[in-house]
Amino acid sequence: MNDLVPIVVQGISWSQQHGQPLVLLRGLGTDSWFAVSADVEEARAFSSCACTVERTQRRLARLASQLLRATGGEVEQIVLRVDEEQILRAHLVVRSSTGMTTLETMGLDALVLATELGIVPVMRWQELAALANGRQRAASASNETMPELPPAIQRLLAELEERGFGTDDSG
Repeated sequence: MNDLVPIVVQGISWSQQHGQPLVLLRGLGTDSWFAVSADVEEARAFSSCACTVERTQRRLARLASQLLRATGGEVEQIVLRVDEEQILRAHLVVRSSTGMTTLETMGLDALVLATELGIVPVMRWQELAALANGRQRAASASNETMPELPPAIQRLLAELEERGFGTDDSG
């Protein structure tokens, strides 16, 4: 049995609690899904609206894909994983005339590149299941239906709150 599951962008949601976009990812052919926090530009990169096609993320993905083609390289596979900081990362397996190379990059950047190249990224089944189970436990432990943000993002938001960012005290 292949332990790699194709991952698709299910949608974009706005976190009312934290005021930022979440990219919802789902294992193709499964009920397993998880969310990754994004900034507005990253979220727009996944939009199918013609008005967002020329956004920076999409342009950079197009440039990277053209550079690969021009140099005879080809992305064979994009493997997603979540690191110990709960940040989505990706390994791009690139084939070129010099052989195979693996590059690590941010997961959302790799997802935008995958969209540009027409590649379906994959994730290890065990990791997807663990992320989905963690999301379900967090949802059942609270009244929220939205998944919890990664600890690194929660720390950043707490720090911004301490400094007064994101509060409407402008009165």
